[in-house]
Amino acid sequence: MIVGTGGFGREVLWTILDCNKISKKFHILGFVDDNKQLKGKIINKVPVMGNIDWLISEADRDIECIVAIGDCKIRKKIVDRLTDKDFKFATIIHPSAICSESTEIGCGTVIQAGSVVSVDVKIGSYSYVNYGCTIGHDSKIGDYVTLSPGVHISGSNVIDNGVFVGTGTVTKQNLSIGKWSFIGGGTVVGKNIPDFSMYFGMVGRVKKFASG
Repeated sequence: MIVGTGGFGREVLWTILDCNKISKKFHILGFVDDNKQLKGKIINKVPVMGNIDWLISEADRDIECIVAIGDCKIRKKIVDRLTDKDFKFATIIHPSAICSESTEIGCGTVIQAGSVVSVDVKIGSYSYVNYGCTIGHDSKIGDYVTLSPGVHISGSNVIDNGVFVGTGTVTKQNLSIGKWSFIGGGTVVGKNIPDFSMYFGMVGRVKKFASG
């Protein structure tokens, strides 16, 4: 089951279909979305089965989920609800993505087409590595992280839980981005970023925001 019918959800569907062209690993049951008007509709040839409450009512079935929600905080809330009901989560890696054998990837994570993950990288659970990203050696990516298209993470970076990194961002080596921070698209990150911060621009500037 794919949770979310937005752009992220439809991209994940595309990736699953490409995976199945190589090996019939996944059987797609349908979408789940809290928009009541979508129930019963067909999106990209896949039915919308119901909302999150409906999915939870199906907890006794052997279902794997992927929570395809771009917002890191909303993704975590949905995962927490499903985890409480012992749902399993699929890890999906596009066939064209290149991952070192020493890479560790958590459950519920998606790595999209054209991405390259170097040696001794750790990627947590429920994170999203979008199209054409690169992650340098010895970097650690936390849980619920979103790397937008074309993000380039240099070696020995630490990207903490819940960080959103905008399209085309580049980081320098040996730095950290604190948990639940937001990095604007096209930013060059050249220094450590504190927790719960916003950082953006070609010459990045930090703006703190409340942790809640």
